[in-house]
Amino acid sequence: MSASPTTTPLSLSVQQGKAISLLSQRATGNVYPGAPRLDALDWEVCGEKLSAAAGATWLTGSSANPNGDTKASSELAKVTLGGAYSVVTVLEGAAERETWDARLKKWATGCTDPDGSVTPSTVATPGVDASFTYTQIRPKADLTERHVSAVVARVGNVGVICWLAAKDPATAASAAATCARDTVQGSRSLADLASASGPLGARAVLASVVARPKAKSEVTFDPQLTVGPPCGPMKESLMTSESAFATFRPSGTDMYEPATASAAVTAMKDPMAAKARVAQALTTFGGCTGRYTYAAGTRTFPARVLGLDDVAFGDGGFAIRDEVSFGADKPQPGYTAIFSVGRFVVQVDQWRAGYGRLVAQEIAEAAA
Repeated sequence: MSASPTTTPLSLSVQQGKAISLLSQRATGNVYPGAPRLDALDWEVCGEKLSAAAGATWLTGSSANPNGDTKASSELAKVTLGGAYSVVTVLEGAAERETWDARLKKWATGCTDPDGSVTPSTVATPGVDASFTYTQIRPKADLTERHVSAVVARVGNVGVICWLAAKDPATAASAAATCARDTVQGSRSLADLASASGPLGARAVLASVVARPKAKSEVTFDPQLTVGPPCGPMKESLMTSESAFATFRPSGTDMYEPATASAAVTAMKDPMAAKARVAQALTTFGGCTGRYTYAAGTRTFPARVLGLDDVAFGDGGFAIRDEVSFGADKPQPGYTAIFSVGRFVVQVDQWRAGYGRLVAQEIAEAAA
């Protein structure tokens, strides 16, 4: 078992646990996880069942074979990560935390599992209060889920499990390590968003939207869906490789609900730097005007810029309004908001009329 005695104590709410669960998600093949669900903790490690208080655990996961179907060999050959599941549970009181830690210490000395031999690992997870990492080979499992790497950890009052199954041990180990890193660092960022930094801090800002009471949106981190250039007729982008991207859809819907807005966040050095970045963006994109061609997959549609508005979200910024003509249908209104909130620069692109403003406001309120 590994531990970091110098870590700063933190205490997070059950609703913040949902945001942490989002940060743990991983796609398997072309299958993306749905929204984390609040459920009872029903998970076994080393043949022992873990438990937690009712209503304190978020579960999420995806499988390359969600229905247990046997895929064609050509399709299986493209899948390296076959299963990705995670647990985030808020531990109530010192007794639950002590029980969690005692089990991690016990499993580190020896572990048996009916699915196959378990090998404890000495790989450390930075930032945790306690952790147990193991690898496993499951001879009877599907080819894409034969090699397992898992991290069971505690950070503050949050218990975390990252369980990743892959075609080869290196893929499983890498996925488990990044899941644990994002989950642990995300927990600490959520506890102090104002100090969050880098791409992981920016992801925590986006995830924090679901941690708000009565949140109106679900969030998905799909690396293939990002924001575009703010001004249609121009090619320049505002966001960079240091930015975090996410898509948003109405709260309560699943992953098959079409996204209705996309957003990106960049963490700057301080609030003044964020305001300066927005001011620079206004200089670059403030003269946005004219007609352009909007591309959707292999198809293109005529579009035009309608104008600019000031926005009062966060610490202020601006928005570009445009419209796209999809065939004979009525032109659809577009909306791109750029603003800062604290040390963060935010861009929101609307996919459904009216939803861009709602998402921009949710991000601004969550990060304030």
